[in-house]
Amino acid sequence: MMTSPSTAPPTDVTRNLAYWRESAAFTWRTWLEMFERRSLTANLAAGLTIALVALPLNLALAIACGLPPSVGLVTGAVAGAVGALLGGSRLQVTGPEVALAPVTLLIVADEGPHGLLVATFLCGLFQIGFGLLRLGGVVRRVPRPVIAGFMTAIGLLVFDSQLPRLLGLPGEVTALHTLTSLGPLHYIDAKALVIGAVVVATLLVVPRILPRVPAPLLGLGVATLLAFMLPGVPTVAPLDAEFPAPRWPELASSRLTHLIPEALALALLASLDSLLCAASVDARVGGAPTRNDQELVAQGLANIASACFGGMPVAAAVVRSMAAIEARASSRLAPLVQSLCLGAALLLFGATVSVVPLVALAAILLVVGYRLIDVRLIRRLWSLDPWEAAILLATSAAILFTDFVSGVVLGCALALVRFAYSMTRSLAIRSMDAGPSLDVLRIEGPLFFASQTLLDGLRARAEAQRPLLVDLSGLTAVDSTGAVALRNTLEGIAGEERPIWLANFPDDAPWLRAELEQTRAPWLRIAPPDFASAHTGPASESPPSALRAAVAALRHPLQAERTAVSTAPSGGE
Repeated sequence: MMTSPSTAPPTDVTRNLAYWRESAAFTWRTWLEMFERRSLTANLAAGLTIALVALPLNLALAIACGLPPSVGLVTGAVAGAVGALLGGSRLQVTGPEVALAPVTLLIVADEGPHGLLVATFLCGLFQIGFGLLRLGGVVRRVPRPVIAGFMTAIGLLVFDSQLPRLLGLPGEVTALHTLTSLGPLHYIDAKALVIGAVVVATLLVVPRILPRVPAPLLGLGVATLLAFMLPGVPTVAPLDAEFPAPRWPELASSRLTHLIPEALALALLASLDSLLCAASVDARVGGAPTRNDQELVAQGLANIASACFGGMPVAAAVVRSMAAIEARASSRLAPLVQSLCLGAALLLFGATVSVVPLVALAAILLVVGYRLIDVRLIRRLWSLDPWEAAILLATSAAILFTDFVSGVVLGCALALVRFAYSMTRSLAIRSMDAGPSLDVLRIEGPLFFASQTLLDGLRARAEAQRPLLVDLSGLTAVDSTGAVALRNTLEGIAGEERPIWLANFPDDAPWLRAELEQTRAPWLRIAPPDFASAHTGPASESPPSALRAAVAALRHPLQAERTAVSTAPSGGE
């Protein structure tokens, strides 16, 4: 009977094409779900709830970045719609995000609003490239302390930029770290401080008492009433109640050499923030996980669309996405309705925004920044593993004193150093009972540059006048440094009275066999195949009788080899 030819393994191109075909089918299927009657009303209501949460956040973030407040609403309407329709998750809500605010503010200060549009456009191109290169799974490998340090730094930067607004300090005091003396603190506005404190209390208390009430909007309403009672508090500038016409950013007139690094930093931040949000949504909702690479491409398209409409950088927003889940959203319709509501608010209620006190928006951002700093996690890491806590704090400090990309790179490097150090103690050498005429040692764990010094244990574990069998099946990873170190160690202890046999080479360690086969030591030999087949399992799991039988199968070739070598010239094989 003839057999069919074996199917060739799929190539990377084939896998990528299959992924995007599945993404297209997923997107089409979720578009159809938006119009299902049984969930239509619930998702419309959820979209309105999300908009009530997003409205004050978008206004606050635009002002915090040195932009007109209308930019926040335009961005939420345009980029939010693109993310809602094309994202890799049904429920992620795209919009201005606090994690992007510090970098956005720096770009606006250095390059102006026009430079920000170009940087946002380039950020979108970078994100599309990340998605097409299938880099969405990389964020899952970022160590937890690095992510926590990243979030902590963002929270501290929010405090640095918004505390002056909460205290009612003069506008030229843009951040606390710019204060060179305590003189400006004499200008603290008591009325602004009272209103801000009330908003902070509202945002912290109301979710515990009335979880379904949008606390940011309620805090905004309370602050507006207090501003009428306490006149003189600065308010938001009136909005330009019209939707801008789309246009391409003028790349030719921009300083691209300065903007490309900033755009790359924005892309890394926005991608990391969006995928962390996706992980949070998946943990709350369950079911099929977010399609991360599709999400990166969608976020890139959302940033390009935002730049074309005069908006600001965006990412998937944790606060708004959690609001969607709590409002029982179940389809893409809810985030899409949120975007439509933000556009309607700009066109219909733009003039009424001028009654909102600035300190209320600062207070909302301060609460968001506070929630990004996980003090409980820091304490837990410090008590259980100070190394992890040190990585978290070092990541935060590096971000605060340098930039986001450098801080994350430093945190990952420290995590790798810590991993390498822990691996130096994970190599084990175990003895097996094989009878009085032979020592059997099994090497277990990773053998690489950081653990090679543990091979000194081979000398102590093997008795001087007995042949030695080294079982290599327990090695989990071997690099070239470890392979050379093992060869040198074995050559140093092999001799006429102690020939060494090597058995059970791991299949995924090509460096090991290649290095050991290059030895010129006459007493260092590779065990014959009959021994490898007789002793296939881990030595620690083999019963003594099976091990003795395997050694007996080796004993005859061993004696023959010793006789042959004893008559050979001393120069080698």
